[in-house]
Order: sequence, then structure tokens, then C-alpha cells
Amino acid sequence: MPTLAALHDAPDIDLIGCTTQPDRPVGRKRQLAPTPVGAWCAEHGLDTLKPDSVNKPEFLNGLSGLSIDFILVFSFGQILKNDLLSLPRRECLNIHASLLPRYRGASPIQGAILGGEEKTGISFMRVVAALDAGPVFDHRELKLTGTETAAGLEEQLAQLAADSVCDVIYRIDDGLLSAVPQSDAEATYAGKISKSDGQIDWQRPAEEIDRHIRAFNPWPGAWFILDAGRKARRITVTQGKVTPGNTAAPGTVVQADKHGWRVQCGRDQYQILKLIPAGKPEMPGPEFLRGCQLQPGLDRL
Repeated sequence: MPTLAALHDAPDIDLIGCTTQPDRPVGRKRQLAPTPVGAWCAEHGLDTLKPDSVNKPEFLNGLSGLSIDFILVFSFGQILKNDLLSLPRRECLNIHASLLPRYRGASPIQGAILGGEEKTGISFMRVVAALDAGPVFDHRELKLTGTETAAGLEEQLAQLAADSVCDVIYRIDDGLLSAVPQSDAEATYAGKISKSDGQIDWQRPAEEIDRHIRAFNPWPGAWFILDAGRKARRITVTQGKVTPGNTAAPGTVVQADKHGWRVQCGRDQYQILKLIPAGKPEMPGPEFLRGCQLQPGLDRL
């Protein structure tokens, strides 16, 4: 929770409370457990509210008696209505994990990887009724290497937000930052992701498949069904690399031995370096092949 920690430790910011989603049942025993934010707040003695909806009158009435200059929102998952947006004296800010207006929506981190962007970043914007459409006070850029996974990029952006959030709040409070309207004409969207979105389409170019695998790591995972005349099993690919070559129909296994597992794509080939067979831990591709003999040129995925 780098951003929460930065606000908590800032000498000139009084973090009076935090709101997160309600505790949810987890595990086989379905025991209630707090969100990571809720757990962090409990550990650090920070007052935490967990309403089903932040727009209910009872929640709003509780906040109205507080002296609130800023409300800061990030990765919250609830729509904030006007009654809540009007509570702070200064601003209701959202930290969004993209360079707005690009990749508005629920999955900006995955969107930037899937889009093959050379850079992404975070935006500090005023919350409005429309989805991620508020004017932007400031943004911070992050160059991409083309090797990031969603998990790794999320960590980098979280740290970037933590390093920036107090400075942005101070400058807004001092009147040194003004909100600049976004260009709706330049907006792109990254919607909610479902489990089915992870399925690999070997008809696509290998470069796109690599982005797909990185964008959906760890969730929902980039996967395919391995049948090849045996009991079908789901394979989640966690790491690989593009290799040149166009020697077979897309989806054809072109190499499957101790030296590597390569699959023909719509353009070029993809070498599966690491994978997770359903119900088993992650392993190297060649290790999996020791217990699953594939016939290059014949078997297809």
C-alpha cells in the first residue's frame, strides 16, 4: 500500500480515515477477510469504513460532520455520486493508472501492455460523474521496456503514485495546479476483464500473443487447452518469447523437446518458457514436456 503509507507518514497531511470494500468470504471455509487496504489500515491503526455503497445517506451523514479538505480515490470500484463529490472543501481526486485520456476504464494497466505502448503513467484527476473523464491536475510518466507483466507494472505505478501524491496535494492546496480538461476525441478505453479474455488465439502474431501473456499475468492468465488426443487440460503460459519463423499453420507445435517448446503463430513463433498446468505449480516448458510427449508438425494447440 505505498500510496496509503506515503499519506500516513506525511508530516503535513492528516489522514483521518480510509474507506474500502466490505470484507469478503475467501478460501474453502469462506471465512470473511478484509481487502489488502483494510488489512493495512488495521495494522496501522487507521480508522476504516467498509460500506456496501459510499452513496448511502447513512455513510454520507457520517462524513458530513468531518473536516475534509481532500478525498482521494484509487482502485476503489464504486461510482461516486454528486452528494459525495461535494463533501471535500478542496477536491475529490482520483489516481488513475494511465496517461489520460488514454485507457479510461477498469483495466488501464493491461490496456497499456496490450496496446504495445512505449510509456504509461499515472494521472491525478478531479472525479466527475463520467467514467475517468474529469480534468487532470498532473500526470507522471513511466517508460516501458516491453517486458512488463501486469503485476510488475502495477507495482511500479503504485510506487510512482506514492512518490508523487503528497507533492500533488500540496500544490493543489497552494493553488499551483489547475485542472486541465481532457480531450474526449483522444480517449481510449480499457474495460473490465473476464476469465475468457485470457484464451490465447494462435492466429494472432507472436508479438501480440506475448503482450497478451504479459498483460494477463497474473489474472486471468493467458491460457490454451491442450488436447492432442489425450485428456484435455488447461495450460496457462506465464513467460515466453517471440522467435522468427513461419513454417506451419498457426497453432502447430513446431518444437517440443528438452531444448524448447515452440508454437507457430499467425506471424512468427512463440517459445513457451514457463507455464502452469491446471492444478499444478509453475514449471519450465521443457519440464512439462517430459510427461507429455508432443509431435512437432502434427500436434496443434
